[in-house]
Amino acid sequence: MEMNKRETKVTWLDVILALLAGTVIVAGILCIAQTIWSGYHFLDDHELFRIEQSANQGQPLLTTVKAWILNDLRVRYRPLYWTERVTVGYLFGSNLTAWNIWTAVKGAVSIALLYLTARFLKNTRLISFVFPMIIMLGAQFTPWYRSANQESTGLLLCSAILCLITAQYNHRKFTSVAYNVPIVILVVLSGLVKESFTLFMPVFPALKLWLEYWDGCDASWMGTSRKGRLLRMIRKNLVVYLCILVAFLFNVYMILFRVGVDQISYAGFHKDTNLGQYLYGISNSLFQNMKWNTLIAGLLLLMMLLCYQLIEKYNIRKYLSLCAILVCAMVLQLVAHARSQMWERYLFPYIIAYALLFVLLGYHIFEKDKFRRKIYFAVLLALLGMTVPTAARSARDYAKDGEWTREYFQCILENTTSEDRIVAALADGEVDLSTERWLEAHGRSQVFSFVGEEWKNMDQLGEALTGECSWENVKVITCYSYAQIYTLSFVDGVSEDDFDTYTFGNYMVMVRK
Repeated sequence: MEMNKRETKVTWLDVILALLAGTVIVAGILCIAQTIWSGYHFLDDHELFRIEQSANQGQPLLTTVKAWILNDLRVRYRPLYWTERVTVGYLFGSNLTAWNIWTAVKGAVSIALLYLTARFLKNTRLISFVFPMIIMLGAQFTPWYRSANQESTGLLLCSAILCLITAQYNHRKFTSVAYNVPIVILVVLSGLVKESFTLFMPVFPALKLWLEYWDGCDASWMGTSRKGRLLRMIRKNLVVYLCILVAFLFNVYMILFRVGVDQISYAGFHKDTNLGQYLYGISNSLFQNMKWNTLIAGLLLLMMLLCYQLIEKYNIRKYLSLCAILVCAMVLQLVAHARSQMWERYLFPYIIAYALLFVLLGYHIFEKDKFRRKIYFAVLLALLGMTVPTAARSARDYAKDGEWTREYFQCILENTTSEDRIVAALADGEVDLSTERWLEAHGRSQVFSFVGEEWKNMDQLGEALTGECSWENVKVITCYSYAQIYTLSFVDGVSEDDFDTYTFGNYMVMVRK
């Protein structure tokens, strides 16, 4: 017993180990894959130029933040994301290396906080390291090599909340203002990051109440009925729960009635999508995009069911109630992502509930059975063995795409002047827009997208384009490398022989001879 106490006692050594491990893991993967220095990418990075432009023009920070939030509210509810993005944008501008380091720091700190969460729940250092690895490493590692994402901030906040709740439990300070105030603030902030994190907000007060209800009672509670004990627990922290509830309901109201759930073509809910399509999306998420996680979850669940006799009778309801909380959280995420499906960064925050259930709770069930505990741990390591290579491979591919993008833009600059017409015809709205933004920021004033067989310029929408939209005046056309013939089919009076072509991975630059 004394050895177990020493193993589970949280010390400053744990804090140091946690920060060191987080830094080594995140920085190690990103530096080996070269993503930190991978430069500009088409997805979302173009926003940085507009933010930097606002800063260079002397526009007040708050004015810019407000403008971005109001613009986003037409389709999404992410006010904190834009607050952070614009604020950091005023500091870093379009320095993508600085952005990548900032994101990596958030990842390292998240690992440290998740490790401490497991330690505060009286787990050994070994299983405490496995817990954040399961959450972060896999296809869901995307947020830490992409400079623009909501999930890195969302996970950081969730990690901090879990760490505070479990530290409060560990120190038996369930009504402490020093814990409750930051818990409330961070939970409220987490719901403002992204819609999926709003759905995750109820998990935190539920977990806090669960810990207090089952392990926070002293001798004075003896003889109190279960219902009476629950009500007393709620009354003790009523202000905390009410604040979180009000914030949650406000966010739900904004999403449902002000923004809407059908504003994005690939996500949310839409009247034209039938039940079968939603079920297909959920099935694909579980058995295709998360197949290894689902397989391992099935094996671990089977182990727990076969060994249920290890659980003391008193703890059956205790464990089942926590299972209910976490399963509900996972189901909500699956339903919310039924249309878009869950993959890569969309696994957050689902994967947090997954790890709490199958790593910490599952491992705890086998606490008194050394042999079965080792088998359970081996299965968890097998999951890491299948998911960690995915994280490393996806980071490497991202860095390679950054190299292609850099060569793609360099080729355009070398073959054009400031007045040459350039048409981005990749037929991908964001990639075309991103091409426009980057080239305009680097001195190319006549850059257009080719959408729906028409030329468009995002800064000239609603205005008459300068000159005729004649392909004869176009110096450069860009497209996907596999779609050259298809792209040229829209160009009147020219063929591929009229252009010199340069291929950079997935991207092609066609320069008129």
